[in-house]
Amino acid sequence: MIGISRRASLRALSLGVTSVAALAVGIAMAQDDTVTIGYAVARTGPNATGAGITTIPNYELWVDTVNKAGGLKMPDGSRKMIEVVEYDNRSANEDLVRAIERLASQDEVDLILPPWGTGPNLAIAPLMARFGYPQLAVSAVTDKAPDFAARWDRSFWMLGGGHDYAAGLVEVLTTARDAGQINDKVAVVSVADGFGIDLIKGARPAFEAARFRAGL
Repeated sequence: MIGISRRASLRALSLGVTSVAALAVGIAMAQDDTVTIGYAVARTGPNATGAGITTIPNYELWVDTVNKAGGLKMPDGSRKMIEVVEYDNRSANEDLVRAIERLASQDEVDLILPPWGTGPNLAIAPLMARFGYPQLAVSAVTDKAPDFAARWDRSFWMLGGGHDYAAGLVEVLTTARDAGQINDKVAVVSVADGFGIDLIKGARPAFEAARFRAGL
């Protein structure tokens, strides 16, 4: 049996998203009955709508479901209740960075869940690596995902890149155009942040290659 800290155990669990081999290690857990999970997600500001639809409800539902079922199951078969430490990053990367630093160095949470958005995930990637936390970037789109995964080997960029989405959209639109259902004019409205910038970089050449006239 290998004795390691509870924090390291939770990190091994999260890394098991991509490597179940990590779960094969016997882990001696701390004796207390809780694990602490933190996150700093936008509850206010321009990112609050996206975070309030796709991120915060899922975190809250997961914690509630797991705790009602008796707690988070550990590799040794025991269960521990989840305690949450949450901060509002106010849709500002500066506040987000400070919150992540606090979660890691002051609150000393066992695991940090990611924020909503491409830009916020990019902003915290170096910090997550420095503090040794895995980063499960489930709401970030970037064509540089392979580069970032190589730079920060505990980061996982799960939504692919802008070119992937653009190629799929153009395929659907091309089929509709060739069937006479639409014309060749496309209007695109894009948000001016990391998410929108990455998507529009993928969309522009894809529309041009398919001979669409795009107003971007």
